[in-house]
Amino acid sequence: MRTHGVLVVALIVALSVAPASQGKYKETAVTNGGAVAGSVKFSGAVPPRAKLTVDKDLEVCGKGGDKLSEALVVSPAKEIKNVVVTLEGIAAGKKFSTRTATLDQRNCAYVPHVLAVPVGGQLGLLNGDGVMHNVHAYSLKNTPFNESIPATKKSAKTLTFSEVVKMGCDVHKWMGAWVIVVENPYYAITAETGGFKIDEIPAGKYVLRVWHESLGKVDKEVTIAAGQTVAVDFQMSKAR
Repeated sequence: MRTHGVLVVALIVALSVAPASQGKYKETAVTNGGAVAGSVKFSGAVPPRAKLTVDKDLEVCGKGGDKLSEALVVSPAKEIKNVVVTLEGIAAGKKFSTRTATLDQRNCAYVPHVLAVPVGGQLGLLNGDGVMHNVHAYSLKNTPFNESIPATKKSAKTLTFSEVVKMGCDVHKWMGAWVIVVENPYYAITAETGGFKIDEIPAGKYVLRVWHESLGKVDKEVTIAAGQTVAVDFQMSKAR
């Protein structure tokens, strides 16, 4: 277990979404803002999704082989799901639409698999199953926690610092999720179509970053013009 924890921490460091904070983000009115939109696709032959080893609480979790890994989900058109898109280097802009996010546990899987919560925001933890779960957070900047959540109960945590947090369940080893603690509201998470759009952006030059748990991160410089939408597409592939 100790070795597993060390490996997870190393992975979090390697795949960090956000650089060190450059100052507190300020919410302000944005008039005639611009937008960026695009898609994220997989380059190369798409590997098959791995089957998860489900070996406990089968009446709730399902039989072995019924669950597939969500570590890389690619559509027939090679669109990648669960890619986090963030706009870096923005100090002021639109208001956060929400400061809360919820991570549920259903049929012994985290739902959603990837989610974002603002710095200082609250992460709700739910157990929608009829069995005990524990939520184990592997974090470096925020206080790590490992909390048991009985059947149908809930809890909440406040995340103070920007980072990538890996979530696991020590009771059901195959469970995993990622919580991205973001510094500003300019972010999106791709669905099955691999598409994204971020709007109400003050005109200027920024870095647009895409991050995926299995594919790493890619940065592109973007120039946002007032009242305009710039198209930016990304290609990601497995590291060789």
